[in-house]
Amino acid sequence: MLHSSYVQEVEMIFPNTNIIKCLGYSNGNTHYSTAKKPLGSYINRESLTETEIRDHLARGGWIGALVPKGFIVIDVDDVEHGSYLIKLLKGERVRHHLIRTPRGYQFVFKASSISNKQVKMISRFFTSLGILIDTRVGTTNSFIVFPSQNTEKRFIVEVAEDLDELPVYLRPVWNAQKTKDYYFAIPMVNGSRNQSLYDLGRRLKSINVPLDQVKQSMLLIYKYFCIDKDRSYTWEDVKASIDSIAKLEQTSRKKEEPLEVNNIFQSFEFKLPDPYLKKEGSLYKKEMKKIDGKLQEVSTFVSRNVPYITKYLEHLERSEIYYEICWNNMGRDFKETVAASTIASKREILSLADKGLSCNDSNSKHLIEYFDLFIAKNDIPTVQIVNRLGQIKGKFIHPVISNEIQVLPNDGGELQLHESFRVKGTVDSWIKNVFNLVKNHPKAVLPILSSFASVILHEFDMKPIVIDVSGTSSSGKSGLLRMCASVWGDPERYLGTFNTTLVAVERRSTFLNSFPQILDDSNGANETKMIQPMIYQYVNNTGKQRGSLNGSQYTDSWNSLMITSGENEIVTYANAQGVPARVILISNFSFEGEDHDYLRKVYDSFRDNYGAIGIEFLKRWQENREHYMKYFKAYEKQFLEISCDNNILKRLSRHYSFIVFTGRVLNEMFKNESIEINLRDLEELFVEMSKTNKAMDLPIVELQNALEDIDANRNKLYADYEPQGTINAFFHNGDFYFAPAYLKQRLGLNEKQIRYLWMKRGLTDTFINKDNEVDYKVIKKNKRSFRGVLVNREIIEQLGFNFS
Repeated sequence: MLHSSYVQEVEMIFPNTNIIKCLGYSNGNTHYSTAKKPLGSYINRESLTETEIRDHLARGGWIGALVPKGFIVIDVDDVEHGSYLIKLLKGERVRHHLIRTPRGYQFVFKASSISNKQVKMISRFFTSLGILIDTRVGTTNSFIVFPSQNTEKRFIVEVAEDLDELPVYLRPVWNAQKTKDYYFAIPMVNGSRNQSLYDLGRRLKSINVPLDQVKQSMLLIYKYFCIDKDRSYTWEDVKASIDSIAKLEQTSRKKEEPLEVNNIFQSFEFKLPDPYLKKEGSLYKKEMKKIDGKLQEVSTFVSRNVPYITKYLEHLERSEIYYEICWNNMGRDFKETVAASTIASKREILSLADKGLSCNDSNSKHLIEYFDLFIAKNDIPTVQIVNRLGQIKGKFIHPVISNEIQVLPNDGGELQLHESFRVKGTVDSWIKNVFNLVKNHPKAVLPILSSFASVILHEFDMKPIVIDVSGTSSSGKSGLLRMCASVWGDPERYLGTFNTTLVAVERRSTFLNSFPQILDDSNGANETKMIQPMIYQYVNNTGKQRGSLNGSQYTDSWNSLMITSGENEIVTYANAQGVPARVILISNFSFEGEDHDYLRKVYDSFRDNYGAIGIEFLKRWQENREHYMKYFKAYEKQFLEISCDNNILKRLSRHYSFIVFTGRVLNEMFKNESIEINLRDLEELFVEMSKTNKAMDLPIVELQNALEDIDANRNKLYADYEPQGTINAFFHNGDFYFAPAYLKQRLGLNEKQIRYLWMKRGLTDTFINKDNEVDYKVIKKNKRSFRGVLVNREIIEQLGFNFS
């Protein structure tokens, strides 16, 4: 077959989808199963062009087509079964696309109805027609190998002008792995046709397939799959079988026969433990009772619901076990995940009554016994769970891509945050519409890079730090923080505020773990005294230690970056000397040179673009982490040298260099997507911060503030005449002295530490008193002796004061 345009051929089957590279028989591969695998990561990548397709095919590769949303592919790996299905669909006038494969056929249908949207990607499931199928659905980034010049025995057979919805009789109903010995013969031939069709119908009825669907499927099988029809097996015989199946009790089964709990989309297989049984949809218990003087077996009612334990959940971080319990109540399905202790004691199990389970004082004892026997009787699937996200025990948990580990949020707040991890748009659309909008504003780029850097902080054994953006009102700070949040999910759901408590910040940080903690508007804090302990708690990356009745509770921890905003620098709400060394301050923030229309664009940019870039960043980091990590040392050295003798800046330089390093990694990672991060601008921003950010040097700030206070209140300065009342400072023989009592009152708890740093840095003079270095001396004024802390004359002049 000549292929004039592969792009057009794919478009005929799957409109507006992406074409990807598959390995094929390139790079020396000779295995068919390996040939079907994608070549590298394909999620959120741009579709291949016609030129790229033909270049790849010329090297022996294959191509694939992603199944778009609203479509489903039914894969039948049996040529004969597929041929009979083609005959059925043609006879029933069901419109579909058809592709021949080396092993069978692929049938393409619409999947836009509510029922069809719920069909999942499965392998080797029976349909109600008795045909074994695999599915490819448009909600899981699944793809099919697309026919090309390189795919022998794979070609397009038929393209319909329009598609019909997936017929109900082609939906998966039970897992073939659960009944490995069962096989439905197609076509049906003389000999055992009646029994074969009856057995299939009985199985469908036993797994709760609706009777109308059972009837429809059996009649279609007779019409299209039964050959050599004669008087020995007629239409009336099929109807008689259907009538017999309709009369079957769903609970009439042998004692050890597996009890399958199915709907049309899921399949579980269980055995109810003796002495319990299901009867008329309720749970009963077999007991021996004496009736008329004779022992007889009777069924005693236990609960109007029959609960099943469908998953055994192991906590990845702690030695805790949970169970997933499912039941049906008045036609509605319920599912709850509970701690193992919940189904082990009467007090705990009664809590399930609030969830809809028929549980009370009378039957709680029986339900506890039932659950214990159920666990012993059944091989329950084991699943690992966590209560939070990020790096845990060598695994990185992201809600969208970590399918093998289940995230179980502790409470409603964590659940809301968990649901914020969504994807809208693509990698390219985020770069084009979000990042490129602010890429020329380094004060905006740095916090966005921090959002990426947060998730790899653990790789370099670094502790958390705060990145604070401050500036006047309506300068775009809140919009910027939403851009930071758009890296990982829906910004409006992800973003937090300072209208919170210390405990809430701790819980939120614990759940996010490696993902950035983003809090907007420090001016909105109900209690600003909370901010200083919040900073210390966060950067120390552990929650508050709490006691329990038996010892101490589990202490929460995290390892990420915090990004905050406010009209004032966050350090203004703290007086501890260590705070500036834990906060990278981006002061006087604004989008310089931009108008109000630009701010509107900022807020519009992330509404349709979030989540995709973060997922792709994680995937590409994992693929080449060793390669990227080697760059960091050079950046660390570079920014340490820029810090010069500023001790605070030296401490901040490692984290700042780490954020810039992340920009370097992003430039390389997304080179093909044309991301451009100007690292030189970020270096210049660091130099500017070191010059203008006085809060980085708290000793100087405190000295300047104290001198300003004395200068503004000279009536408390003892120069030529002694002031009335309190003396705060002295001017004596051309030198300026602080009164120690004034410093104690002004500096509070930090007094000793600040005075020690002044002395060590030469801001105040050093004296010897009884072999100890001190910062004060005794001066005499008007025949009275006073202690005074002598301030270096040069420092006073540099700061612009004159007390003469």
